Amino acid sequence: MSMTSLRTGFAVALVVASAGTGLVFWQANSRLQESVDELQHQQQRATREKRDQADQLAAAARVTQAEHEELLRLRSEVEILRRNQAAAPVAPASVATPAASSGNDEGAAPSPSANNSRTIPVEVMGNVGRATPRAAGQTEAWAVQHGDVDTAASLLTFAPEERAKLEAVIAALPENLREQYGTPERLMAMVMAGTPRPIAGVQILEEKEQGPDAFVQQIQLKYADGRTRNDELTFQRDADGWKRVVSPSTVERVITALKNGPIPRASGK
Repeated sequence: MSMTSLRTGFAVALVVASAGTGLVFWQANSRLQESVDELQHQQQRATREKRDQADQLAAAARVTQAEHEELLRLRSEVEILRRNQAAAPVAPASVATPAASSGNDEGAAPSPSANNSRTIPVEVMGNVGRATPRAAGQTEAWAVQHGDVDTAASLLTFAPEERAKLEAVIAALPENLREQYGTPERLMAMVMAGTPRPIAGVQILEEKEQGPDAFVQQIQLKYADGRTRNDELTFQRDADGWKRVVSPSTVERVITALKNGPIPRASGK
């Protein structure tokens, strides 16, 4: 009995010990699994945070690039507006030539509305197209200033009777002069570009629209020698844009000049 009880007690002790050991291992394994799970969760959070940070940085970079592009665009628009504002009130330089002159006597004082527009120096004139009368006038002035006869000629037009007069005079000239002058527009552009009396600036005194395709400007010319003269310019719009209509008095002066000898060629184109 004693031996049997002893064996039974030993067996029970082994079972209890085994159970205790298994419990310890299970608890340790459970804690280890919890640690692994926590590490995995931390790694997942870190991955998400890095991805979120990358997305935020990418979004910030896109915003910064867009803002930079917008800033460049605004700067460009401001520069264009500044140039247009500085150059807009420019009248054609062609009216500065002796052959194209008409209007008040030299030295005449400007009209009371002259202070509404400042004098624009010829140096700031540019090729700005012909979408408006002012743009056409400025482009013509730029072309004359640079001796670009072809561009200046493309911005001129005539009344039918005035064109016929010039065409008749050109047709009666020697062949070499007919080839040189070509059309009434080119002849007039050569007269303007070859003038020995340049202007220093132009001031628009008054402007008036006379219909959707007609426009009149009252201007004052400032000559390089300090003298001034008032004149009236008429513009007409066709399929190519606005052009200056050469006045009858100017046509008569050119015809008179042709009778006295060849018109000097411009030094430019």
